[in-house]
Amino acid sequence: MIVNQTPYPISFEMKTAQALTCRYGEVGRQYKFIADIDLTGLSANLQVIKPDGTFVIEDASVVVTEDEQYIVVEIPLQATVVKGVCRYDINLYEDEDLMLYTAEGPLWVDDQLITEDMIESVAEVYGLRFPQDFLTVENLVDIVNYVKAQIINDEAIAEDTTWSSQKIEQEISGVTPDIDVSKTVTGNPIEFSDGADAPLVKCVTQITGYQEGSGTPSPDNIRPIVAYSTGTIEVEDGDGNTTTHTTTYPSAIYRGSEDCVEGEVVTEWGVIASYSGETLPGEWISDRDEYAPGTTPTTGAQVAYELATPTTSSVTPTNLPIKSLSGYTHIESSTGDMNLEYLKQTYDPLAELIERSSIHVYSTEEKIVGKWIDGSPVYEMTVDKHLNPVLMYAYSWYVFDTLMDSIKIIDAFGIDVNNGIIKSCYPIIADFDNGDISVMHLRNGVQIAMGYVTIRYIKTS
Repeated sequence: MIVNQTPYPISFEMKTAQALTCRYGEVGRQYKFIADIDLTGLSANLQVIKPDGTFVIEDASVVVTEDEQYIVVEIPLQATVVKGVCRYDINLYEDEDLMLYTAEGPLWVDDQLITEDMIESVAEVYGLRFPQDFLTVENLVDIVNYVKAQIINDEAIAEDTTWSSQKIEQEISGVTPDIDVSKTVTGNPIEFSDGADAPLVKCVTQITGYQEGSGTPSPDNIRPIVAYSTGTIEVEDGDGNTTTHTTTYPSAIYRGSEDCVEGEVVTEWGVIASYSGETLPGEWISDRDEYAPGTTPTTGAQVAYELATPTTSSVTPTNLPIKSLSGYTHIESSTGDMNLEYLKQTYDPLAELIERSSIHVYSTEEKIVGKWIDGSPVYEMTVDKHLNPVLMYAYSWYVFDTLMDSIKIIDAFGIDVNNGIIKSCYPIIADFDNGDISVMHLRNGVQIAMGYVTIRYIKTS
């Protein structure tokens, strides 16, 4: 494990973190951060967005003692398998659902990197070269150019150097990234909602015949054998649209399997429509006889029997390829259980960041966006509706019912919309009384047109 002993500064007030470097394919490098806020009672995680758009989320450690407080993050292997400039975020949580702070910085991944034997601290170099508020994703080009100017000659590193290429190669030798891009499921039917709109990687269906009726087969209790001459797979989306894939088998199959991707069917048990003394190499069942070793079925009986050697035949299902569907997929086989492997949906880093990081999303539904000075949650809601004007004093007020009770507004602003076009953003005065919110521009005589009003508030009961 590689640990940078010199603490790196991180500012959650300014939402910026120090630029970092990692070697391509490196395993286990850790960084220690000294924060500008109290870390007591908080947990942390690390998010790395790679140049190819994929991302990695890793838990981080928050250490609080009587003498010091700091955060330790470990760069996971999945974050170093793509060369280039990444963005990393360190997020602080009070609980799993309430993120309080975040800070971001660049992470450079390449074959070469700056070593601590060249300079006392990479953080000090970046701090001298760039102001703290400059260390943002928007300034990656300048940051990367400066980092490249500090690159050491990889060929000249000695074996006993802390960051020697030989040591790095030894550490990552034989290690491959664990990237889960597909999923295997079994059963019949099968449903899932995380599949990509793509052909199935694997689709093997069991062909399992059966006997109708009940009880022991006999001439007085004939139980017909149901084998399959064709098999179907139906794929249905969330709107009820169905695609049917049909395979015609070379002969009736009582037991076997079909590989729908490879186009092969394996026959393990065959069927005789009317038995007339054929040699049966193994176990058998009859529509009118009970099997016992060393016996033969009744002449004229319908018989299914185990083949001495299973046979393989080429087949082609209709409507190829058989695909999983984006959003929702229901797959059902007519012949028995299935073993499927499908591609999972590609991660959307922006969607994940919106859900778990500091990117602000305005919503017409109430949500928690922070913490008030007394520790209570701060809520936010954006109202998109016609506001009913009520004149009060010399100003123009608009009043609307929030369907809420017992709140205190701590912030508000409005968007002026004219003929569907956003015109201006105004600070406003907001007041809450008996479930109604009254809002007013700060300028006398200016009215809020139909548009958006965003309020932040705490609840008093």
